[in-house]
Amino acid sequence: MYTIIIPSCNRIGTLLALLRDISLQSLSPEQIFLVLQSYSPDKVAKIKDSLVALGIADRTSIIEFDSPYGLANCRTLVLARVCTPYFSFLDDDISISEDFFELAIGYHRSNPHVLACSGFLKSVTTYPLSSKILNWLLPYVDQRRRYFSRLNSHSEASLFTYTDIISGGLTVWKTSYVQLALPVPSAYTRHHYFEDVFWSLYFRRANPLMSYAILAFLQADHVGHPQDRRPLRRSLSLASELAAIITYFYPALIIIIPLIYAFYFLTSAFGAIGRYLGHAL
Repeated sequence: MYTIIIPSCNRIGTLLALLRDISLQSLSPEQIFLVLQSYSPDKVAKIKDSLVALGIADRTSIIEFDSPYGLANCRTLVLARVCTPYFSFLDDDISISEDFFELAIGYHRSNPHVLACSGFLKSVTTYPLSSKILNWLLPYVDQRRRYFSRLNSHSEASLFTYTDIISGGLTVWKTSYVQLALPVPSAYTRHHYFEDVFWSLYFRRANPLMSYAILAFLQADHVGHPQDRRPLRRSLSLASELAAIITYFYPALIIIIPLIYAFYFLTSAFGAIGRYLGHAL
């Protein structure tokens, strides 16, 4: 019925926890692809032992890379080999409920016009001013943080309208529509931070009569990571990737690219000031 694709870069603790979640699903996957990057042989052996213990080794294929292969490359690596009606991308640092896929596949069956559906992260509880400014600046609609925050802050506020973007690592897709639009443009492989934005925009354009859905009943937990120690470098990378997306999908709007760089530079600067004042106090 469905295939799971999990790119993972040396996060064995959270990956093993996710594999346990998958083994407990009320609707079991037919195939699992693990794309392991930068894992030592002993950790790979531990993962294989865990797959056997969980009873899912017979349906799991492992692809190994000694060094990081890139999130975008990992996502496209096995798409042509998927033979099930649905497939899912899962990040290696999330936790899902036992009925996650039963609910997601059920929704797909009832909504043939939906290309992909996404869960939402319970860890997102705020919608900062920076996100509002970015949504105002960009030519596409990205409602993820606003929607997640609304659900987490107000249990009754689950009304969802429209979005052009869904989160890459928490999604279930209709396989045939994705495979018909392959190959993904080579420009996609250069993205890391905004790979889900590129992916969402590309397949939305390839299937203009279909839509995306963020589902309030598909909740997931996210395991936090240490704070980026080079926020300026990260901000410049974000700006560069977003500028590339604007150039590719909206070439008439390249005039806003300087504003994108200014936005991320100022965001980094204000963040640095806040951290400095926090330490000083």
